[in-house]
Amino acid sequence: FILLSILLAKGKNKSIIEGVDRLKNKESNRLKETISILKKLGVKTKYTKNVLTIYPTKKFKNPQLIDTKGDHRIAMTAGILKKIFKNLKMKNQSCVKKTYPNFFNDIKKI
Repeated sequence: FILLSILLAKGKNKSIIEGVDRLKNKESNRLKETISILKKLGVKTKYTKNVLTIYPTKKFKNPQLIDTKGDHRIAMTAGILKKIFKNLKMKNQSCVKKTYPNFFNDIKKI
């Protein structure tokens, strides 16, 4: 969901995603963290009762720091963003060991 939301932010039109409230009860509140990452990237969003609207942007801002909140999916998304923003810092990135221990080694190869 997080990576998809970032991709949608580069679309031509606004994107509306329904059923997002289920994301609040994962390893972290992924809905809240997705909105936070999008905001750091300079993307405007609107959340209302189980619906997230993402407005496209032409250029991302450098997010500087992403706290993964111990969520492996946020950490992997931040790892992908680090390919674009070389000076991006991450907190709690070791949580990827839960599902993909070699993620950061593999992403360096790309």
